[in-house]
Amino acid sequence: MVVLRQPEDVFKGLVGSYGRVAGAPAYIAFIGRMDSSRVQEAAGYTGEGIILEATALGLATCWVGGFFRPETVRVQMEMREEEKALSITPVGYAPSRKTVRRR
Repeated sequence: MVVLRQPEDVFKGLVGSYGRVAGAPAYIAFIGRMDSSRVQEAAGYTGEGIILEATALGLATCWVGGFFRPETVRVQMEMREEEKALSITPVGYAPSRKTVRRR
């Protein structure tokens, strides 16, 4: 599900060794039905396909699985009771010049 909101308030802090994500105009939330036996596998394969396609289109993106607030995603979009945000990916164009902070 594409969420047309800046994802800054969804992130908990640092994303892996990469640091912070800033300036993305939207994010994609990978939502799974937790009553499905292969929910993690399905979300992983589908999500990887989406991330590869976004990259092929020239968009900057990255997996975020542990450093985001699933409850904030739930508030920002309609989800069923049995659904959960498993991971997200910010989506946008990377700046051509990086500031000292972004390096």
